[in-house]
Amino acid sequence: MKLDFDGGAPPEQAWRRKLNTHASILKEFSITFMEALKMRAPIDPFNREGKPLASQGVPLGGMGSGSITRGFRGEFRQFQILPGTCEASPVMANQFSIFITREGSNKKYASVLSPGQHEGIGKCTDDHGLSSWGWNLSGQHSTYHALFPRAWTVYDGEPDPELKVSCRQISPFLPHNYRDSSLPTSVFVYTRAPIDPFNREGKPLASQGVPLGGMGSGSITRGFRGEFRQFQILPGTCEASPVMANQFSIFITREGSNKKYASVLSPGQHEGIGKCTDDHGLSSWGWNLSGQHSTYHALFPRAWTVYDGEPDPELKVSCRQISPFLPHNYRDSSLPTSVFVYTLVNTGKERAHVSLLLTWANSIGGISHLSGDHVNEPFRGEDGVSGVLLHHKTAKGNHPVTFAVAACETQNVNVTVLPSFGLSEGSSVTAKEMWSKMTQDGEFDQSNFNSGPTVPSSAGDANCAAVSASTWVEPNGKCTIAFAIAWSSPKVKFMKGKSYHRRYTRYYGTSEGAAKDLVHDALTNYKRWEEEIEKWQNPILKNDKLPEWYKFTLFNELYFLVAGGTIWIDTQLPAADFMRDHEQQPKIKYGTNNGQNGINENGLSYDDESSATASSEDEPEEDDKIRSLNPNDDGDDVGSFLYLEGVEYIMWCTYDVHFYASFALLELFPKIELSIQREFARAVLFEDERKVKFLADGKNGIRKVKGAVPHDLGTHDPWHEMNAYNIHDTSKWKDLNPKFVLQVYRDFAATGDLSFGAEVWPAVCAAMAYMDQFDRDDDCLIENDGFPDQTYDAWTVHGVSAYCGCLWLGALQATAAMASQLGDTATAEAYKRKFIKAKIAFEAKLWNGSYFNYDSGTSNNSKSIQADQLAGQWYMASSGLPNLFDDVKIRSALQKIYDFNVMKVVGGRMGAVNGMHPNGKVDETCMQSREVWAGVTYGLAATMIHAGMEEQAFTTAEGIFTAGWSEDGFGYAFQTPEGWTMDGHFRSLVYMRPLAIWGMQCALSPAKVVLNPPPINMMDRVNDSPPISNSETGVKKIVHKAKCLSGSLVKGGARSGRGQVVVLESQFVNSGSKSGSGHGWSGGHVGRLGVVKGGSRYSVVFRWFVKDGSRSLNGHVGKLFVNNGLRPFVKGDSRSGRGHVVMLEGQFVNSGSRSGSGHVVVF
Repeated sequence: MKLDFDGGAPPEQAWRRKLNTHASILKEFSITFMEALKMRAPIDPFNREGKPLASQGVPLGGMGSGSITRGFRGEFRQFQILPGTCEASPVMANQFSIFITREGSNKKYASVLSPGQHEGIGKCTDDHGLSSWGWNLSGQHSTYHALFPRAWTVYDGEPDPELKVSCRQISPFLPHNYRDSSLPTSVFVYTRAPIDPFNREGKPLASQGVPLGGMGSGSITRGFRGEFRQFQILPGTCEASPVMANQFSIFITREGSNKKYASVLSPGQHEGIGKCTDDHGLSSWGWNLSGQHSTYHALFPRAWTVYDGEPDPELKVSCRQISPFLPHNYRDSSLPTSVFVYTLVNTGKERAHVSLLLTWANSIGGISHLSGDHVNEPFRGEDGVSGVLLHHKTAKGNHPVTFAVAACETQNVNVTVLPSFGLSEGSSVTAKEMWSKMTQDGEFDQSNFNSGPTVPSSAGDANCAAVSASTWVEPNGKCTIAFAIAWSSPKVKFMKGKSYHRRYTRYYGTSEGAAKDLVHDALTNYKRWEEEIEKWQNPILKNDKLPEWYKFTLFNELYFLVAGGTIWIDTQLPAADFMRDHEQQPKIKYGTNNGQNGINENGLSYDDESSATASSEDEPEEDDKIRSLNPNDDGDDVGSFLYLEGVEYIMWCTYDVHFYASFALLELFPKIELSIQREFARAVLFEDERKVKFLADGKNGIRKVKGAVPHDLGTHDPWHEMNAYNIHDTSKWKDLNPKFVLQVYRDFAATGDLSFGAEVWPAVCAAMAYMDQFDRDDDCLIENDGFPDQTYDAWTVHGVSAYCGCLWLGALQATAAMASQLGDTATAEAYKRKFIKAKIAFEAKLWNGSYFNYDSGTSNNSKSIQADQLAGQWYMASSGLPNLFDDVKIRSALQKIYDFNVMKVVGGRMGAVNGMHPNGKVDETCMQSREVWAGVTYGLAATMIHAGMEEQAFTTAEGIFTAGWSEDGFGYAFQTPEGWTMDGHFRSLVYMRPLAIWGMQCALSPAKVVLNPPPINMMDRVNDSPPISNSETGVKKIVHKAKCLSGSLVKGGARSGRGQVVVLESQFVNSGSKSGSGHGWSGGHVGRLGVVKGGSRYSVVFRWFVKDGSRSLNGHVGKLFVNNGLRPFVKGDSRSGRGHVVMLEGQFVNSGSRSGSGHVVVF
């Protein structure tokens, strides 16, 4: 039976789950203590305890004074104090232990910091001995890291799930330091883990749904079974466990009948219910929903839950969840609120009295839940909006939060409230008493609105509130009830202490009453929001050419822009803020460029005398240079926007990943995208000399190097303390700077914002010049340095790499194009030349006939097929720039990836594995080479679409849907991870990179700049490499994007000797002029090699063929034809000096050769 819900029915294109679907536990990729315990040493030495175990670790102390080894599980063993003696058994009394008490809570934890499943424990059975200790560590979430002479043990939520601890072991093994290296001592430093990625409830579950709210003001996720979870109100904190008091419930009484129904609108088989066993608490409620006939439908930013006869078989209920995520609406999209519209359809013969109940805990899901001093306050507002304000006092000095829960009273709907109830016996009103009141009366007392603020809650007590909305539904009738939830957290405070006002405060202020205004506006504006959402989504949803799975996955992946820890502050940071706390910052020096805006061949210069090229008198102050990047139009001031790399990788705006995700922002909120690029442009020109130790090699470096694009904007003090990532020194990474240039040009081209281009141009020049140091052999191509120096930060690269090299080629071309459009001709010419030389080197070193090798090294994976090898080409196609390689090479490489990385992995139902050997086996070099990355797969699919391979593109991307989102998949819906393995072990849930699916949409519906690219002063390009043999005589078509190319190609007459070198690949000029006045070789003869010499510079042009040249000796140029003589190119007698200008695909030749002034002026 199809029900008329008056807009309450879900769309056909939506992600669906039955509410009784089991929330399966997800399998995380990890190497744990428990796995290591299973390993046994293969050797059998003579001095051992029983059997030797694979249990050793980094030894303590210096050299020659005896030693003790600390095993990787924490035990002290291998005592070698006496010469020639090794006491291998662990001394089990030697232990580190931890004791934790939570303030304002009954939570206590005590454990030895060594797993209880230990071979030494069995030897200690005395109840008064070691067995009486708390051996409570499972080791499942704790990891040992060794880099002699140091070791780290990271206890990731063990034994306290909310405390992450790192133990660093340090011994004095110091080369050339003969004193300290002899000392028999070691130091153990316990701190919070340096990178604290994991913050979640026990085991993550396949239970997520569409998050609530707009962007940047905190978020809460409602799981598909109805629970509220993933509280991200405080920056960088994700409280994943559901707050089980937060529920919608329904109470139904049939007139003239004894039929009564009461149930929480969430299935009783719930992981959170077991935590609530008090008879006076949540377990006393009616958890009667089976979920068997109820279905969740998700199409972000909306979701529908249809209860088809549950709990009342004759009442159909639809709940529609609406959040203000409205593309190009920068006001409403910042609001922290959501609306829940319930549509009730009575299919029975009796009138039904229906009461819907919203209960809410005064909690943000974390440690302040029971800390006390929380106050609730009922309110009546305008337009019938009534509810309760819940004023929450946060912990650790964070700013307070106020929730508002409300319903809209109408002529047919009555709203009542219960300002406060508790979850345990002794509360003034218990959860059980509240439920009984609703079961009996279906509403609360109207007098509750006059009760005023409640007494502040006591420590240890939960403080909850309830809002009821009741109505009568006639037989075969229907009724609508609307609720709203809002949370006002006007100030966001980062760990280092800086606070900012959130963006929505620009419109609602900072008072506690803002939450009341938010729910009012939500309930009175949600219909307009839905109109805007449908206007945006319908053209895609109604496009019959698109697969169904793609339509709703495209929108649902946008969940991350709300639930990805986003923070949106009110005003853009002034440039001076970048300099705060750094009183002495080095100046940035720029090379000269003959008076032009840009750089010379030396580019950005450094402070050492050998590279300085600009005098200090001509240098701009860095403050002024940075200020020049500030928007000069208030209309562009959309504040500052942050989002996390992932809720487990807590770094803001991780740039190598934003490269993939940024397509979503550019398409939907382009002003935010430009704002992020402006902030990184400032960062390029900034240096932070504070010292940082890098974990991978143990070396020290400075936090931020000028000229280098930062990895991220920071964690604890964003914008002021960048590069929170400290595994590698990212100033040596090879992908960040090219990615900056590629993104800036794409955004510049897509928006047509010339002021933006001019603002960021100095940073583009600096970023490109910085990369020159990585060109080791002067071929204009950067080389990688034998460590994972790019976004694949566990996958080592040697020499030239397909990934970074392709990004670099794209950056060279984008820089030249941008320089040309900004009028910086000299810089454009310089990068044209660099591009041509680099491209030739790249293809010569990596192209193997069907794809580009992983790198130019000699390792066993150097010939691997990398799924991401054409990332630079993706950006060329997305930006309206010419292809980096000819179509044949691009399609060949993409087909190879499709055949191997996609189709050889579970028949294409998994996505594209990052690395694949040419023999068809997955590259097992490291965890990242064998993983499938959702964002990379989406980017690959977008590249395929640009190349005209739509069938392969959708098959490739569908693998991500099948594995991650489908009912038969791994359960990653609304928490898409960075990647997963073939057996479904994920890494890093709720990750930024999968937003790259919007790169596919940009390819399917390209911007005007792609469809109609502007004339761009670019270089001619070689289309086949290595060069075709000189005897080839075939004619090849000029690529269709040639019309985008313009700019001087060959300058100077033949007699002047100043003509540039032009490499004509597969171009043959026959019967050229024999006079000395023609261009080309000495004597004016153009030979078969097709190479014009006469200058130190060169360019590359397309395939031209000249036939039927004059046999006379007077330099007469006869007929010049292109494409088998179909179009004349140059006409006229060269003796007259008046050669005609004839257009061919935008190419021009000016003046005859004999005048001495002939040159190609535009190509």
